[in-house]
This record gives sequence, structure tokens and C-alpha cells, in this order.
Amino acid sequence: MVLHDGLFPAPEGLPTLTPLMFLPMHLGNAYFISRGIGYTPVVFAISIIQYMFEHYSHLPEVASAGVLHGPSTGLLFICIVSLFVTSFRKGQTSYAVAALIGFTVQTVVFTLYLQGMAPETVEASVTANNDVDYLKWHFPGHVLFWGVLGTASATISWEEDSKKKSN
Repeated sequence: MVLHDGLFPAPEGLPTLTPLMFLPMHLGNAYFISRGIGYTPVVFAISIIQYMFEHYSHLPEVASAGVLHGPSTGLLFICIVSLFVTSFRKGQTSYAVAALIGFTVQTVVFTLYLQGMAPETVEASVTANNDVDYLKWHFPGHVLFWGVLGTASATISWEEDSKKKSN
């Protein structure tokens, strides 16, 4: 069953790839980032706001708050950079380097070559979400990004944080 109306429209060429399918990807990104840097409620809130602008920009309620699109993306980027810094400082260097290489490959191959630049405005997001060529690479790009963030956060220990809280 394909949900086409209202909240879950799917583009013509990819009838099963609705915006809702990207929610687990964004929640996973938030999980991996917060696993590495903490600030879980803030990271999840930023990720959900960014998800709404990225995948539901066709809704008037989301489009009317378009002024928050840039700041939410910027804050999420700061969280990602913080994850990499924390990964290099507290995790195993080999995992941090592998994640950074994966991030570079994912950014160059998926974002710049296969998919094209990410939309920077609400109008561009609406256009991109209806473009089959854009979406067919956007979903695998999210899956690869899960691997990147999971690798970056995999060896960051939580023990130091729990010791500080118990003292």
C-alpha cells in the first residue's frame, strides 16, 4: 500500500519511497551523534527539525517556518563536526579515520556527483523531493551516512561520563 495523499506523498517514479521512510534515517543519525557527543534531547530536536525541512517542505506549515531551515542545518553540521572531534579525542583513531574517509567519500560521491548539491531553500527541497533521480541516490546516501556516524561513535566510551555523574 502506498500512501500518496497529504502527509505522505511519493514521487511518480518511486511510489514506495515516501518522506516517512527517511524518518528512521534521521533518528539514527541523531542517535549516533548523541551517542558520541551527548546532548541527546538537543541533537534529536535539531535532527527532527532538519528532517521536517528536508522531507516535508511541501507542507504549508513547514514552509512557513522556512527561516529555520538554514540554522537547523548549520546546527546539525556543528553536531557532526563535534562528533568527529570527539571521536578523534576519546575514541580509537582508526575508527575516527575510517569514519572521516567514509564521510569524505559519501560527500563527494553522493552529494556532489550522483545526487547533486543538497537543497538550501524550502522551494529547492520541494523540487528535490519530487525528483526521482535525486531521491534514488538520497536514500542510499542516508544509509551510508548511518555507517559513517556509527563508525565515528562506536569507540567513544560512556564510562567517563557516568563516573563524573556519580561523583
